[in-house]
Amino acid sequence: MPVSLDDERLRRDYATRQAETGAPVTVLQIGAEQTRIASGHGPVPDAVLALDIGTRRTAAAHFRHEPPTADELENAIMTVEDALAPARARIVAGSALFCSDAMVRELAQLAGLPDRPAVSLSREAIERLFDRLGRVALGRPAALEGLPARNDLATTLLILREFSHHMDFAAVRI
Repeated sequence: MPVSLDDERLRRDYATRQAETGAPVTVLQIGAEQTRIASGHGPVPDAVLALDIGTRRTAAAHFRHEPPTADELENAIMTVEDALAPARARIVAGSALFCSDAMVRELAQLAGLPDRPAVSLSREAIERLFDRLGRVALGRPAALEGLPARNDLATTLLILREFSHHMDFAAVRI
């Protein structure tokens, strides 16, 4: 569903990233209730979207356990995939993906990336993190996988994974 450009943070993040790169960019913001996306070629995004998937909303709809069970995770994946499907046609092909969310930065650190102002989390690293979450969902203690047993982090990882996979992004720049 389209949103107004009054979303100052999204507009500012998009304009900053586009000016830095001079190339097509997509900015992803995973909020508590919605995931917002701006994608385009120039200083003003070609598309601005708000999807009804967010950390709190998706966890409340699907997770009854913390961390979620495998079945809960699978049901959430289907919901996220359905929400992302119409957005695919609006994402600029070949754009670079950026996200400045604190939880995505936390995921990058859990993946072993250094705590620097700018890092790039590859889709492969996201998949490895998701595999670790999958083992936790199957009953392995979260501490043994080096993951916090938090549903907000699990939902952020799920949305980021599905977005990077279905929108064909090789990495997210943080």
